[in-house]
Amino acid sequence: MDQIEAVFKAIDEQQDEFIELLRESVAIQSVSADPARRDDCIRMSSWARDQLRSLGVETSLWDLGNQKLPSGQELPLPPAVFGVFVYGMAPDFTREGGSIPVTLTIQNLTKRPVMLLPIGASDDMAHSQNEKINRDNFVKGMKVLAAYIFELAS
Repeated sequence: MDQIEAVFKAIDEQQDEFIELLRESVAIQSVSADPARRDDCIRMSSWARDQLRSLGVETSLWDLGNQKLPSGQELPLPPAVFGVFVYGMAPDFTREGGSIPVTLTIQNLTKRPVMLLPIGASDDMAHSQNEKINRDNFVKGMKVLAAYIFELAS
């Protein structure tokens, strides 16, 4: 079995653990379209940083500034989570979820190209209170990200 197939097999075997992590993450009601949930979005950034750190990834949170709402109110944007995990060098890519317009902000701040690896479906109701993701999409998304990182490391 080649290395990437071994990674895919490990993902399949640990699906329940990954789903439990997903369950823990969605318990943080980080609805990015709801200004009342902004603190939860910021908490989600910290949660993601802490999860990566628990795996030994050197991480940091990057301040993205503020968002001005149509009402004129300004709210802090959730910080971006960056990690060093490819042979000890900072990668030139960003794995980002949530509001897609923020990727331009990340690209401008880092002066690096940004690539999204979407794993959702058109009926996932992204950014709504009833947002969902199919288990199969979640598992396949992990495999896509693993294959991408594997290719970068090759």
